[in-house]
Amino acid sequence: MLYRFLQSNPGIRLILPLILGILLGNYVSIQSSYLLLLLGCVFLLNFIFIKLPSLKSRGSGKLIFLFLVILGIFLVHHSEESYAPPKNLKTHYIKAIILDGAKESKFNLSFPIRVFMLENGDEIQSTNFKSIVYLPKDSVVRSWNYGDTIIGELNFSLLHDNSNPYAFNYANFLQRRQIYCTARGKFENIKWNPIVRFSIYRFAREVQEHLSGILEKYIPDVEASGFLQAMTLGNKSELNTEVQSNFSTSGVIHVLAVSGLHVGILFLLINIVLRPLRGSKRGRIFLVCTGVTTIWAFAFVSGLSVSVIRAATMFSMMQFALLSLRPYRIYNTIAISAFLLLLYNPFYIYEVGFQLSYFAVLAIVTFMPLWEKKIQRKNRWFDKFRQLIFVSLAAQLGVAPLILYYFHQLPTYFLLGNLIVLTLAPFMLGGSLLVILLSALPWLAGFFGQIVSWFTEICLWIVSSIAKLPYATWIDYSLDFYQLFIIYSILLLSIFYSIKKKGFYFFLMLGMVLTLISYTSIRSFQEVNQEILVVHQVNNSSCYSLLKGQNAILYSSKNLTDNTMEFVVKPLWDARGIKSSSKVLLSKKATEESSRTKYKHFLIKRKHIVLCPFQLPSLEKAFDIDIIVFGKYSEWESALRNYNPRLIILDSSFSNRQSQKLIKELSALSYSVYDVNSKGAFVLD
Repeated sequence: MLYRFLQSNPGIRLILPLILGILLGNYVSIQSSYLLLLLGCVFLLNFIFIKLPSLKSRGSGKLIFLFLVILGIFLVHHSEESYAPPKNLKTHYIKAIILDGAKESKFNLSFPIRVFMLENGDEIQSTNFKSIVYLPKDSVVRSWNYGDTIIGELNFSLLHDNSNPYAFNYANFLQRRQIYCTARGKFENIKWNPIVRFSIYRFAREVQEHLSGILEKYIPDVEASGFLQAMTLGNKSELNTEVQSNFSTSGVIHVLAVSGLHVGILFLLINIVLRPLRGSKRGRIFLVCTGVTTIWAFAFVSGLSVSVIRAATMFSMMQFALLSLRPYRIYNTIAISAFLLLLYNPFYIYEVGFQLSYFAVLAIVTFMPLWEKKIQRKNRWFDKFRQLIFVSLAAQLGVAPLILYYFHQLPTYFLLGNLIVLTLAPFMLGGSLLVILLSALPWLAGFFGQIVSWFTEICLWIVSSIAKLPYATWIDYSLDFYQLFIIYSILLLSIFYSIKKKGFYFFLMLGMVLTLISYTSIRSFQEVNQEILVVHQVNNSSCYSLLKGQNAILYSSKNLTDNTMEFVVKPLWDARGIKSSSKVLLSKKATEESSRTKYKHFLIKRKHIVLCPFQLPSLEKAFDIDIIVFGKYSEWESALRNYNPRLIILDSSFSNRQSQKLIKELSALSYSVYDVNSKGAFVLD
């Protein structure tokens, strides 16, 4: 069955080895020039095999597979080498192009740039690397946009991996976008120049802003206008945060991200309106040209984001397939669209949006036909209602494991939310585009704008009501990679069994279910009996997590920010199944009677551990212990008179210079030292 499926879908035979090569690219260290030479050799060898009939059947397919694997590795290394920054980056005078508008945080503004000129001493060097620039808040910086040029002095630093266990790896996130360094500077040291050359992305942004202004003008309700700008044009600048939260809780957040759903609705509207033209060849040509042009025009005005380009590529191929009136294989179309996108940027494979999009589409096109066969058609309206339910169920079934794996939560009422929103979505999307098209006739645009606003207000009210229902989100449950793999294996085997009805697939599926139950039970047992100490790497702060069973205590020298809790501490707690937690503030001014504490002494894994970010009380005699943790305010000399530790840990409250100085002093006294700043978070498990 699998062999016949692959034979009839050559696109899948192309995409699988390419994905394998991209994944191997992270582990194979070879220069791209050598890989290019190897690609040429394999291609030449494959050409010889094809020309010799006696060899063609033996090795041609294997050589193509090998060629695509090497191609995937080459794409990864070529991309990394093309955007790699120069060595010994420091403070430089640069010329760069801004790649996106400024984003505001609590303390500064940040935006990505591509540096094309760098002054290195007396030498002017041509470069092509990307960086994230952080500048102090300034109203002028907010107006800088894609394609603008900046000239000035910036202080660069290379990205370092976040070594906190299970934490979001921001450095890795940026590296997958070909960004390998960050830069900081002063506003007065940087000059801004408007764009002097044409940029398709800049033009797309300007068109997007202009069309957003039209919707803002003719949609009377402010909240509905912000929602429609996000849904139709991908402009989320006016989107209410409460609306975004409600859509996330209700399981319909995908409506706010211009992607396959929106392009699919547009595809259906075009083919319904122009359906009479399919009877003649010229009519079909006109239909395809109109459909593809409209789809890419929509992709253009929505900002040419990765998700909409992916969807536009796939639906364009489907539109071309309709030209011949021959039945086309949807899996082939999906695979070839993914193949083309990965050729352009191999790192798309790691983007959560890319994975969710393709898994949702694959689930819909796989499960829908299987379920439709088991249902007898009754009437037209019932069939439409049933299809909406099936589409929502199939899509959620395809992405639910990934959502739990990445976000550790799952909306409970996704079916109800999708049923209502997907019914209203064509009217809202189509109505918004109609308002834009009729903007030359203000009275008509205003009339339709009022109607679209009513539909949108109804939709927002319904979604808000669903979000307020009890137990609207199933939270605080995470899957690890092995559980994710087993679940998708079960889904795949269930598809095989539904099609072939063979007992082999059923018993194999049953075996995988038992494996999942056993693995989950073992994991739960380990969580109940776990004892873990983690000395987190948090800049300028002492921060420790003590996990016992499903309870966690966080010790910190200061109150942590929400971002630190969300991206450093919480991922560890979620992955380890923590159900309850508490916080203890370590303070220099603490007394034994206060709710704070100067130090902590406890036993983990039969090891005696002392947390000592500040001073310790004097003891009559020295005790032998396994681990002592020092902070930058620790009186380590007096502490070592009280304790004889086997290992000393320097937490992240030290600066790099302070920790290096202390390491030399402690090493001279024959102590074993672990520095969190240089080696990453310390984990005792």
